[in-house]
Amino acid sequence: MSFSIDTVVEQVAAQFEQSPLKSTIENTVKNCLNQKQGEFEALTTALQEGELTQEEFQIELEREKGLLTAEMETLQIMAKAEVQKVVNQIFQAIASQLK
Repeated sequence: MSFSIDTVVEQVAAQFEQSPLKSTIENTVKNCLNQKQGEFEALTTALQEGELTQEEFQIELEREKGLLTAEMETLQIMAKAEVQKVVNQIFQAIASQLK
């Protein structure tokens, strides 16, 4: 079975259909996976050819999961910072209107 980034992105995006951050999440996941596609294919090939045991394969997947988690947490921090900027701007505008 070949690895399809588009299939993964579609499955993830479907879970966030109602989220206002859907496109941001979708783009981040797609970019991360596009960068890793060669690695995933190499891991699959190594497993199929017996160069990796199932346990080693799982360890590598967990490592990749940790890297993707870090990417998504970075996105979370960036989103929180943007929300804080908007809130600050709103209250600066309110304060200037109330003076």
